[in-house]
Amino acid sequence: MKTLCCRRCGSKYRICNLTAPFTYWFCYRADDGSYCGTMNVRKDEPMQTPDPTDPTAVIEGGATKILERARELISDPRHWTQRLYAKTARGYPCNPGSQEAACWCLLGALYRAMVECAGDSPVALAWINTHEKAFDHIRKIVEQWGYPSIPSFNDNAEHHHVLQVLDLAIANSRNS
Repeated sequence: MKTLCCRRCGSKYRICNLTAPFTYWFCYRADDGSYCGTMNVRKDEPMQTPDPTDPTAVIEGGATKILERARELISDPRHWTQRLYAKTARGYPCNPGSQEAACWCLLGALYRAMVECAGDSPVALAWINTHEKAFDHIRKIVEQWGYPSIPSFNDNAEHHHVLQVLDLAIANSRNS
């Protein structure tokens, strides 16, 4: 496990591996261990964007697609969890992108939706940038509701409130 710095908040993060072509870093804040929500991609991995000269490229309409898929994933309360990014059908913690994942928290569902939308796409980096746009739509709503972070919201809210936030984020994404 290798530790580097997050490109958004500057905190330390650890490298985890998912199926090719994704190698990503989930950011954990060094001071309190909380998750800032940034998924960082290894720069040495061969990734392409729609415009190779634009590292901020996004997939048009992709944030809405990710948000809609995340909502589908956790629309049934049996497929939603708290205090873990994802769990297997037997209740064991797992990577949200794992084929064994059967339920997700709000962040885990966003990540899984991004992985599903990207598939084996040659523009995986653009999908990760698009994931951050989807994340930002949710973060803004959660902060307006008085929660310090998405995990804090997910872990203290009821299922229907999580779906309500997703519905608002989807509407905001469509209008932006």
